[in-house]
Amino acid sequence: MQGSLVCTGTGITLGSHISPLSRSYIEQADVVFVLVADGITEKWIEQMNADVRSLQPYYQEGKSRMITYREMVAAMLAEVTAGKKVVGAFYGHPGVFAWVPHNAIEQARKLYHGYVGQFF
Repeated sequence: MQGSLVCTGTGITLGSHISPLSRSYIEQADVVFVLVADGITEKWIEQMNADVRSLQPYYQEGKSRMITYREMVAAMLAEVTAGKKVVGAFYGHPGVFAWVPHNAIEQARKLYHGYVGQFF
């Protein structure tokens, strides 16, 4: 079974900027990776899905951002490869100033011919 990847935004204001469709994707995912601005937003997303994994621990002092971002993408794609419905939930909009969601969608398309990753 082929997995899937949807990258969505959580908006800027907690609870009021997220679209119903984005919330639905989060609720129905097998696993949700989050990279948001604060712990409150992360806890709020944890109420929507039982398997929420923070990408924050990939950041380390002195570690290259590019290495960090590549590790985040690899973690997300490992779950897609395992056949899971994966959602990446990112602060604001997933396509604005965000290397990880863009690259994750691009890599998914390369790995799975005909695969269409989605932004919401």
